[in-house]
Amino acid sequence: MRVSKALVKRGVSKGWQHTIYGTCLRDRAGEATAEEHDKIRRLCTEIGGIYKDGLYRFLSDPYINHEYIRLYYGVPKDRLFRMKRDFYKKWLA
Repeated sequence: MRVSKALVKRGVSKGWQHTIYGTCLRDRAGEATAEEHDKIRRLCTEIGGIYKDGLYRFLSDPYINHEYIRLYYGVPKDRLFRMKRDFYKKWLA
């Protein structure tokens, strides 16, 4: 996972970015707790709206990049990264 400098500037430390990313990966693998799973899905729905599935896939699949999400789910690149930023910030709220 690449650490986002923009998120660091907005108060989401490198450590928290790794923790949140790891939790999303565990959720996709079916290893997250029920509470973690519910939180991830709730935030994806709240932030992603009609793009919730694309956001979830982007956050939880290490083999998927923004180009795939743009083509498969129709999420514009700028919007995808804004949703990711909002997801990480709301995770800590």
